Amino acid sequence: MNIRVMNRYDIQEAEFDCPHIVISITDDAEFFPDIPEKNCQGIIKIAVWDTEDGKNFRSIHNLGASDIPTDKIFNTHHAQEILEFVFKHLHKIGLIVCQCDVGLSRSAATAAALSKILNGSGEEFFKSPYIPNRLIYETIINEYYHNRKDGSYKRPEITNGP
Repeated sequence: MNIRVMNRYDIQEAEFDCPHIVISITDDAEFFPDIPEKNCQGIIKIAVWDTEDGKNFRSIHNLGASDIPTDKIFNTHHAQEILEFVFKHLHKIGLIVCQCDVGLSRSAATAAALSKILNGSGEEFFKSPYIPNRLIYETIINEYYHNRKDGSYKRPEITNGP
């Protein structure tokens, strides 16, 4: 499966020739970018801060904040939403676009986890310029392998679109 990482500015100008889905991650709902709908089969929006420990964070929107709201820390519920969304659309797409504000941490972690699950490796997203958020990566991976045992997230045949 082709997986691409983008930032909030590039996604607004992007055009994709193949059917695709977008996983959009930003700090708060008010900051989601406008995403072109051409060939887009679905968009999931996740509002979580870029933190790996629930204390320290990186943000272009909340620079003056001292505490991270609990509901803004990535958790298994977010991982479930992403996995269900991906597996729902997997049979009809040729590309997964993972987008966050800067395109280096949250989106790279999501891309790395999905690439590991779908392609067997996500190593390309652990190289410069990416700095994958370990909490997001590990939560998606753990959720997938934990729930795969009970039949959740059955992997359909992957095609390059319809």
